[in-house]
Amino acid sequence: MKHFFSKYILSSLARQLIFGIAAVHAILMTIFVFDLVERQRDFMLTQSTEQAIGLASTLAANGASWILANDLVGIEEIISSQKSYPGLRYAMFIDKQGKLLGYTERDKVGLYIDDQISKIVFSGNTEIKVLLESQELVDVVAPIKVNNTLIGWARVGISRSLMTKNLELVTLKGFIYILIAVAVGILFAWLMASSLTKGIRELRDVIDKFIAGSRDVSSELNRHDELEDLSYDFNKMLSTIKDNEIEITKSHEALILSERKVSKLIDNLRTAYVFYSHDTNGFFTYLSPSLTDVLGYTLDEYMDKYDQFYTDNVINIQGRKNTANVIKGKPVAPYEVEVFHKDGSKIIMEVTESALKDSKGNVIAVEGLARDITKIKEAANNLQKERDKLEREQLLLESIINAIPDQIYYKKIDGSYLGSNNAFNASIGLTKSQMINKHDSDLFSVSRAENNKAIEKHIKKTNQVIHNEEVFTNKTGKKQILDTIYTAFNDLDGDLLGYIQISRDVTEIRSQQAQLRKSQKMDALGKLTGGIAHDYNNLLGVIIGYAELLSLSTEDKKLEVYANEIMKAGNRGSKLTKKLLAFTKIQSSTASSININEVLNSDLNMIQKTLTARISVDFKLDVSLWNTWIDIGDFQDALLNMSINAMHAMPDGGVFTVKTQNISISTLEAETSNNNLSAGEYVKMSLIDTGCGMDEYIKEQLFDPFFTTKGEQGTGLGLSQVFGFIKRSDAYIEVDSEVGKGTTFKLYFKRYNDGNDDVLEEKHDTETISGKGQGILVVDDEPALKTLAAEILSKQGYKIFQASSASVALEILEKEDISLVLSDVIMPEMDGYELSSIIMAKYPEVKIIFASGFTTQKSIKPEHQSLIDNLLHKPYSSSELTEAVSNILK
Repeated sequence: MKHFFSKYILSSLARQLIFGIAAVHAILMTIFVFDLVERQRDFMLTQSTEQAIGLASTLAANGASWILANDLVGIEEIISSQKSYPGLRYAMFIDKQGKLLGYTERDKVGLYIDDQISKIVFSGNTEIKVLLESQELVDVVAPIKVNNTLIGWARVGISRSLMTKNLELVTLKGFIYILIAVAVGILFAWLMASSLTKGIRELRDVIDKFIAGSRDVSSELNRHDELEDLSYDFNKMLSTIKDNEIEITKSHEALILSERKVSKLIDNLRTAYVFYSHDTNGFFTYLSPSLTDVLGYTLDEYMDKYDQFYTDNVINIQGRKNTANVIKGKPVAPYEVEVFHKDGSKIIMEVTESALKDSKGNVIAVEGLARDITKIKEAANNLQKERDKLEREQLLLESIINAIPDQIYYKKIDGSYLGSNNAFNASIGLTKSQMINKHDSDLFSVSRAENNKAIEKHIKKTNQVIHNEEVFTNKTGKKQILDTIYTAFNDLDGDLLGYIQISRDVTEIRSQQAQLRKSQKMDALGKLTGGIAHDYNNLLGVIIGYAELLSLSTEDKKLEVYANEIMKAGNRGSKLTKKLLAFTKIQSSTASSININEVLNSDLNMIQKTLTARISVDFKLDVSLWNTWIDIGDFQDALLNMSINAMHAMPDGGVFTVKTQNISISTLEAETSNNNLSAGEYVKMSLIDTGCGMDEYIKEQLFDPFFTTKGEQGTGLGLSQVFGFIKRSDAYIEVDSEVGKGTTFKLYFKRYNDGNDDVLEEKHDTETISGKGQGILVVDDEPALKTLAAEILSKQGYKIFQASSASVALEILEKEDISLVLSDVIMPEMDGYELSSIIMAKYPEVKIIFASGFTTQKSIKPEHQSLIDNLLHKPYSSSELTEAVSNILK
């Protein structure tokens, strides 16, 4: 081998050069290829692992909501969407117990995984784990968390078989490149060696002649010695260089400076710009070295058609059209394309192209400058996302403010409006855009505008929150009571920016509070008058009863007249107690379906007599009036009271108009009206007089008990009875009045849909049947009334027993044969309800009648309801008593 090298390799400089260059090429290319393959292997292994981690993390993020909702269809859709992922072998969702919630092979969904690798998932921490990383497969699992709580795992397996094939292909190509490089190196070495050795030989001859002192230039020109000619030329050149040394030095320094500037410019452009040119067929003829910095490819890797590395982005369609237009000689504005970086990422390039033409004007090539604007686009997109986020947050804030029923508006420090919510806009009848830059003086009365201005001035000075209540008339003319909070809003430094006002409509609340106060007052008065009426009725019962007995038992006409006058006075007293009690009743027990028109027509004569001849009556009745559910007696009393009230309001005569009509109130009308009527159908009755009218003070106290403007002529109970009737009937009354212009009462009764009830109940006289010796026990703590009842009933043939208390009554019941118990309701120790309960339990055959002038509003048990329905009201006449007793003992 050594002899071979000595003989065939080392004996020739040319051969040494050829062998050396070939060996160096082979060694360097081999090292390069193996290094490249190893680097590529590490890169692809790392990249496949990162891709698996990224895919698992994406699945975990996208699947959280579906797993939390247990939506298997949504989970399968997410799994199916990943099947096209390059190299994906499997993808799955696993719950915390190892159950497959989703899998690329659907028939395995619902199974549990328990292999050794899978067990790693459920051990240790809950972070992303690489379960397996081999030449063939990488297996990664990522936790699925909601609010930092683990609810499952997303697991993917990506095959590395394609990566292995690519590495084998790279290795094979590497060896091919080695052989090509060696062949090219040998050829290059042979050419260089041939040229070099020839030059050396010629140089040696020249050197020999030069050493010999030959300076014959002509002989050199005659080609006797080429190297001596070269040496002579070098000497001449050296002489010239010496003569121009200063100028050359200056030029060299200028050149170095210029080169530095160009180098700096190129260095600045390397990471962003690529210069290129390609022919009309799209093949590159030049690429600047900055291509590697921008896109990662070598020049050789990219020297193909200009659009080979285009992505599938739709913007590239227009990019191809633009290049085609440049080839056609058309000017094209800068445009954008998307290309692949060597690492697989996508780069947005801004391209500026121009056509290169020959002397005849034909396009022969395209020259261009491409700039990487990916980060610029990302920054723009991020900025747009931030703007969109701010816009969404602003819309959310506006939606929240608009959803608040309170009126909200905010102003600048100069008082001009910045914005408001829907509730405020609706109250003043302007849109949000119309509100901008308006002032209070443009929207409100002078007094309210000045009040707001004063409050804002105070806030600016003290920075206090002001709470105020005010009356405001909205665009519909409805008056509202607004509970308003005034406050400032400041910047981060605490400097005043403007004012915020929040107004709550408390009209209904204040109305309810007023009604509650009135109800409490009525309740207190009811209890007071009820207690008085109880004792008063007992006294009246004694007076009327004994006067009736006196009238029946005397033959003295004069005494009979006296007795009748006593009965009349007692009856008037009885009517007074009824008036005292009327406005305390909660509901009527005798309500029925009636047609108000028929009652009005039947009572027309009574109304005319009440109003006297100086006042004319005008009926305007709707012939198709609906029925309503009310107590006809209460209605007639209310009609009489209001007729009397109208008569006193027109002392010099006038007109009293009664009008009925059907009305329907919509939801919108109910919400915007000033009264408390709810939506529905009503029968409306209007009572209109042309009298003196009322001021606001009188109107506010109109329905209060004992309030009267008639002095000693009035009791102040008439309109209180009307108010009680309205409440018991679940109706509504409205009063419109102005001093000197008369008064209108508007009564609204709910429609009752039956159409068959009789309007008026006929009263039949009941024939009194004398008793047959039945035992009747009279129980009352008022001795005179008890004795009176016993006297009346004994004359009818009944056997009477008396008891002043419930305990005495129970003793009598144990000893005597009693058919009926007539009991007072309110008694000391044990009331009538308790007594009746004992009687019903121990003596079920004994009948019971309650007699009372007043009953408390205590809860009534079902067994007592019939007793209350058939209550004998004190004071009662002898006929009423005997009729009630005979009816129950039939």
